[in-house]
Amino acid sequence: MRTIPRSFFLFLFAFILLNEVQAQEQKRLLSSLCTMEYLTNHIQSQADFHPFPVEAQRTQWDKMLSPQLKAAYIAEGEKWIHKPWKVLPVSDFLSFYRNGNRTRYESLIFGRRERLASLVMAEVVEGKGRFLNDIINGIWATSEETFWGIPAHLSYRNSTKGFPDENDQIVDLFNAETASLFAWTYYLLKDELDSVSPIIRQRMFDEVNRRMLEPCMKTDFDWMGFNNRPVNNWNPWINSNWLACILLMEKNPEKRAVALHRSIMSLDHFIDSYTNDGGCEEGPDYWNRAAGDLFQCLDLLYSASNGAINLYHNQKINEMARYIYRIHICDDYFVNFADASATVFPDPGLLYHIGKQTNDPDMLGFASYFSSRSHYDRKAIKSDYGSLYDFLASFSAIQGLKQISPKAPLLSYSWLPDIQVCTARSVQSSCAGFFFAAKGGHDSGSHSHNDVGSFILYYNGTPLFIDVGVGDYTAQTFSSHRYEIWTMQSAYHNLPTINGVLQKNGLQYVAQNVKFKNNPQTARFSLDIAKAYPENAHVKTWIRTYTLKRSSGFELEDSYVLDSFVKPFVLSFMTFPKPALVKPGMIDFQINNHVLHFHYPAEKFDVTIEKKTYPDDRLHTAWGRDYVYRILLTSKSKRLSGSDKFSISLPRK
Repeated sequence: MRTIPRSFFLFLFAFILLNEVQAQEQKRLLSSLCTMEYLTNHIQSQADFHPFPVEAQRTQWDKMLSPQLKAAYIAEGEKWIHKPWKVLPVSDFLSFYRNGNRTRYESLIFGRRERLASLVMAEVVEGKGRFLNDIINGIWATSEETFWGIPAHLSYRNSTKGFPDENDQIVDLFNAETASLFAWTYYLLKDELDSVSPIIRQRMFDEVNRRMLEPCMKTDFDWMGFNNRPVNNWNPWINSNWLACILLMEKNPEKRAVALHRSIMSLDHFIDSYTNDGGCEEGPDYWNRAAGDLFQCLDLLYSASNGAINLYHNQKINEMARYIYRIHICDDYFVNFADASATVFPDPGLLYHIGKQTNDPDMLGFASYFSSRSHYDRKAIKSDYGSLYDFLASFSAIQGLKQISPKAPLLSYSWLPDIQVCTARSVQSSCAGFFFAAKGGHDSGSHSHNDVGSFILYYNGTPLFIDVGVGDYTAQTFSSHRYEIWTMQSAYHNLPTINGVLQKNGLQYVAQNVKFKNNPQTARFSLDIAKAYPENAHVKTWIRTYTLKRSSGFELEDSYVLDSFVKPFVLSFMTFPKPALVKPGMIDFQINNHVLHFHYPAEKFDVTIEKKTYPDDRLHTAWGRDYVYRILLTSKSKRLSGSDKFSISLPRK
């Protein structure tokens, strides 16, 4: 037998060691670069950091904004001028603790933030001091709030009974958003506020320091990732606000560097949590607050370091950006697995800056596409929760967006193997024909549904088979009773109920043997969803296959093996258009001027069609109405194994 030379093993050892080192470096993208020494040497001082023009720099504002856009923002501010600031009754704060209602208090606090942001932008745009008194009133009213966050994010203790404790400043999403609103106001209106009294900006710093800067240095909050807890969009969302507060308000060089380093280490936990395909398991509207806010963090660090901190060349970072156009369907429709809405409107300014920094022409065309849909250069944008950064980023993108032809990529297909999501369409670069998406993955995560193996199907950019999405958030949404909500259950996704049993939540409930293949004629996705169901479903294998035939239609096939029979299995299909049973084996859908035929084996299934209504603002916004439909196909057989096929053909011309 031939002897393997010793040099081979030395080479193999060196190769393995190199890969391990590279993998470790890949897992610390920011902190491996941004040591304390590096930050001290490369980050600008608080006095030198000027990411956007301040109010006093009138020439720059005049060049950036058209008279029409200026008028739009001034009009938004004028809605609030000379009006009293609403009080925040503690009884409204306690509503969540007492009955699970989130909206009563949140509408008040978010309204305050959006009002202050509108006044600040009106003053910055106009530059005449006309809005200054109302801004100062808003600063003072906000400073006197006990807690800047929301009731749903408090860690309740029996002793508090839902009351906020001013001595226990929990840094949640909206504590952070308010701190950032103060930080940008502090920066933009420095001279104007100081001309009234330096006490104003000192009060602003004191409040941000007490509620945000100091708690973030003293406490390992779960969103930071330091305690081995899984992180989600909270991490970059809060870090983007934390970084703004550090860079814009902290004057002490040592405190500044230490805080920046801690935030950067926290961000690395978020980046590390992402798979290499860049897929956002939380869905497209959370992408804005996940990868989107990560890019805001990277922009702040890039700007504050004069380009020395630059991750825009990194492949994983680029993949995280591309996710948003990979799961775009048509117009405002996006693939909405998990707690995502079917309709999303990404911020064109954010998309533009990402496209510029990553040198991605598809992203730039995508940005211009949504800019043209919203008249971005003429209408005042609405900033969620009063985020001033959104306004500023949009202003700096307007001129660049005008130079780019609007074009959504509308990719022929995309495959995200790590999160196991695929998309495919009949015609590349067009909404014509079918678009389908399907997912594997697992039934676990902060925004997950029990939806392993589910799919959606659109025709000519119009929803046909849908993922309903998520309704208004309540106390139940993120509680132990989450999966009792109907929108979370597999019975209200396009999935089987097996032996009367639904899918179950948990990392162990997972897809197996997931495969995706694409060629010019077909796109095929297959997986075994048996392990997504608990043992009492008595299912050995359930292989589901979706096939898009680009020239003819769409097919679904189920092949299954059960261990025993308890109840007939039921296939659920959630639909947007009204299903019409025209004859056994064929259900019709009217979409615009087309009739689509859904074929099923009538000899094997009984059919029931239901209308599902919901008095829910969030779902109404997504679908434009208060109902959807569900088709239930109930098996007539007690077979323990079988194969069933279903299809939709392209309409005849």
